[in-house]
Amino acid sequence: MVNNQKPVSLWALKFLSYLSLIIAIMNSVQYILGSSASLKNMINNSDTIDVFWYLFLVNVYGAGFSIVVALIELRNKPLFKQFKGFKNWAIRGLFVIFVALLNLTLNTTASVGLFNDNDKNEKLQKSREILAYILFGIGVFYLLGEILCCRRRMQGIKSKYVSDSTLAASSLV
Repeated sequence: MVNNQKPVSLWALKFLSYLSLIIAIMNSVQYILGSSASLKNMINNSDTIDVFWYLFLVNVYGAGFSIVVALIELRNKPLFKQFKGFKNWAIRGLFVIFVALLNLTLNTTASVGLFNDNDKNEKLQKSREILAYILFGIGVFYLLGEILCCRRRMQGIKSKYVSDSTLAASSLV
């Protein structure tokens, strides 16, 4: 326990939630950069427009999914009313893993080339890979947490320390 307050496990889950939120926002920014690079190359290279349309649309698609991950971590109530499955850590973990793998497999920001400088494009690609691996790890944690019944245990611990009436509707624990 930390200063006779909440247990360390609740602090760790809160940290994980904030980390996931920040990574999801950064991931969506990377997707937006990738779609702008595709759009820029679509305008400049009209002969290979089909490839750039595909890259543009997949980056927009990935940005939307990353924003959904951020909304999950923000505990967006309308999202949880529409998609009740996201309260389950296994489903949430699989969704986060999907977004991370989408980011890893595409990694189009540097391959399309947002900047004229190759070094900047390589750094952008490396940062995108790092964000995807962190997001993948968070998804695996959620998945294993549900399989090992950690969420139910954390709800029991949280009910001792939190006196809000929305405990059952809480998405993390």
